Amino acid sequence: MNNAPATTEELLASLNLPLPFSDEAEKGVISCLLQHPSRCDEAPSPETFYHEANRTVAAMIMAFHGAGKPIDPVLITRALRDQNLLDKVGGASAISELFAFIPM
Repeated sequence: MNNAPATTEELLASLNLPLPFSDEAEKGVISCLLQHPSRCDEAPSPETFYHEANRTVAAMIMAFHGAGKPIDPVLITRALRDQNLLDKVGGASAISELFAFIPM
């Protein structure tokens, strides 16, 4: 067994490893926010989402919440379409799937 402390290079290399993520967990959080907007105050910031599509949808939900707008899948879809972001998140069907998502 080698008990020598890690070198600077080894420590820097370990910082560049990808962080673990769960697509199912991200979708579960977004589904919760779409179904129970009152949970937005407890939600992680959109920047913590790994997938860009999930990050974009979460940011839109949080923007609606911050502006006091009602959070509804149809309104979120329309806002994403108006900002030319709907195709980047997978289209209207992706928002519907997020709303109905049940983590297994």
